[in-house]
Amino acid sequence: MKWFNQGNKHFQEAQYDQAIECWQKALKIGRHEKNDQVVSKSLMNIGTALGAQGEWDKAIQFYHQSLEIEKRGGNSPNIAECLMNIGDAFFALEKVENARDYYLQSLELYGEYDRNRARMLLHIGLALFTEGNWKKAIQYYKQSLELFKEMDDLDGISKCFANLGIAFRNVGKWEEAIQYYKQSLEIDQKLSDQLGSATCLMNIGIALEALGKVKEAIEHYQRSLASFKSIGNDKGIATCLLNLGNAFEILEKWENAVEFYEKSIELFENLGDKSSVSKSLTNIGIALRNLGRWDEAIKKYHESMSWFESLNDQAAISKCLLDLGVAYHSVGKWDEALKYYQKSRKLFQILGDEPGEALACQNLGWGYQEHNEKKLALQSFIEAFGIYTNLLTRISTDEYRESYAKEFKNLPRIIDSLSVVLEEQPMEIKELIPPQEMEESPNLMNELLSQLRTNITELNTAVKAKTAPSDISNNLTVLKELVDRTLLTFSVTEKLMSEKVGKNILYSIDTCNYFFNLYESCNENATAGNIHLILEEVLSSLKTSFPELDLIPAIQDRGKQLNTEFQKNQTLTESFALELRFVILAWIKRLYSIAISNKKLYLETIGKLDEPISQKLESELDAISQHLIKEEINYSTHILNYLIIIKKVSGIPIYNMNFIESPFDSDLVGGFLSAIQSFGAEIAKERTSMEKLAYKNFKINFQDGNFVRCALILKGEITELLSKKLKDFVVDFELEYQENLMRHDGNVTAFAGATSLVKKHFDLNK
Repeated sequence: MKWFNQGNKHFQEAQYDQAIECWQKALKIGRHEKNDQVVSKSLMNIGTALGAQGEWDKAIQFYHQSLEIEKRGGNSPNIAECLMNIGDAFFALEKVENARDYYLQSLELYGEYDRNRARMLLHIGLALFTEGNWKKAIQYYKQSLELFKEMDDLDGISKCFANLGIAFRNVGKWEEAIQYYKQSLEIDQKLSDQLGSATCLMNIGIALEALGKVKEAIEHYQRSLASFKSIGNDKGIATCLLNLGNAFEILEKWENAVEFYEKSIELFENLGDKSSVSKSLTNIGIALRNLGRWDEAIKKYHESMSWFESLNDQAAISKCLLDLGVAYHSVGKWDEALKYYQKSRKLFQILGDEPGEALACQNLGWGYQEHNEKKLALQSFIEAFGIYTNLLTRISTDEYRESYAKEFKNLPRIIDSLSVVLEEQPMEIKELIPPQEMEESPNLMNELLSQLRTNITELNTAVKAKTAPSDISNNLTVLKELVDRTLLTFSVTEKLMSEKVGKNILYSIDTCNYFFNLYESCNENATAGNIHLILEEVLSSLKTSFPELDLIPAIQDRGKQLNTEFQKNQTLTESFALELRFVILAWIKRLYSIAISNKKLYLETIGKLDEPISQKLESELDAISQHLIKEEINYSTHILNYLIIIKKVSGIPIYNMNFIESPFDSDLVGGFLSAIQSFGAEIAKERTSMEKLAYKNFKINFQDGNFVRCALILKGEITELLSKKLKDFVVDFELEYQENLMRHDGNVTAFAGATSLVKKHFDLNK
């Protein structure tokens, strides 16, 4: 009891390490006395303290040990508590499905009117909500609410009302959300819960803003801000300031918006909230953009991008890339804008964000149109049109109609843009149709354009006449018919294009096989003349199939280098052969990516009509992929020489591994690498890490962790595979030896067992 009480005291004072130390002493006594109750409680408490420190994986291990003891004793309330704690830990780790499973197990053990049962129903609702299953979450919140009402538990009732408000907000039922928030607010005010009251006021503001009642929203944000300030809750203050900025942005009071955003950034930075800092920076960029202060806006977008990249928030990065494209486009820097539009579109595709991809396509279309690139403009507008109308056809239930319909405000503009491009240069589509098709059907072009213009005009009229989201939804049947007719018109040219695409895929496969032949020929026994002959074969194939491909000049340059450095009958040096192999792998990847990018279009059109051909293409592309993986592994294994790990602060080598038989002085090399690193930092006047170093025939690649610098010494260029392995190895090494690395005792024997980690990451053939 002495150690339990001391541990509790330390825990309440947030002294988690001291609390754990006390509970470990209690645990030791419990095990010595074979007292399961003491052992279980100690394990549970240690898990809770670890969770408070964010070490949820470790916490789960302790909770499971406690759970096993309680299961043996058959103590249902304690088993339920263990299960709940494990669920909470998985929830904190964002493994929501696991959390929900444990919550459901815990729920079964509680009585019908148990307060813990009410809590568990609430927790299950939270898990379902996080998974996006809002309707089911609402059911559990309501069950929890009824139980809390039975027990007259005002705090529980308030939490249920608040969560119901959030859930109804997410299904677009803003009025219902406000009613629940107000009921939660009323209870929080009775309980003098200032934090709860402030949060409810802010949530009401968000709902009012969504209903277009922006001035009322601002009043609630200001009341919320005053409450958060009275209790000194910086997180709440910063969030209110951010929301106020958003509200003034809607009112187009841009100066006010900038002022609130800047205040929120200062607080978020102090709190270390990277995500909110980046959002505020993005919002400032939008406000500055509307004030015409483009250069400042671009600067803010770049700052925001850096924050999002540090968080690996891909969804936010995609939107920031689009904003940068708009900003650069507006200041007349089309080349920069084009680069950011294309990057954003690619990322939207990867993320499956179709509205985002459509926005990127339409912006590309307008840019191409301005710069008189009509064919690219037409292609971009058609792609944007296809995405928007595809979304439109998915509207089948009330739940999703309004959320999809709001995206279609751009559809009339896309249709207008298509009409303009077609009127300016109607024969552009002719380039998509092979000459023989034109000869066989001389009226095809006119028929296509006539049908297309008719459908676009009809669709444009329908969309413009039904501007409200609800009207668009009601008119869905008419719109869908028009969409189908228009897309059918486009599909005629798409099918003709896809035949050419299918041929391009086959050409890509054949050329990849030429490259593999070249790759296998590049060894120390190969003669320059033989390699040159194969290079010429590859070039001939490429010039026939892909005359404008950017690889052609690169291959020509490599052929010239070969002729300059070697006589016809002279054998290649090992270093030249390795360098050429590395480059060939990159060429194969480039061609393979072309084939894959064409595959989707092909399979959606011609591929559906000719399944055996589609299966053959899939099989051959899969064979190239497997061959490519195999050769990258072989190359990576062949160039591995040495690995050395150095402590960053002291520069002392603590571990090294030879992948080849040649001896290696780790102290000497470690000293050399530390000196080079220091020299580089001194020259650059920055505390940045050197990433690569070339010395004679060696390529030295560095990867920094928190405590160590790892150098991988190779006799060739590092591959993507080895680069990833090196990063993962450093992470695993620091996790495995964290305690030893934090010490400064100079003892390196503790790291001798790292060989198993090296094998795990660098024994590539396994």
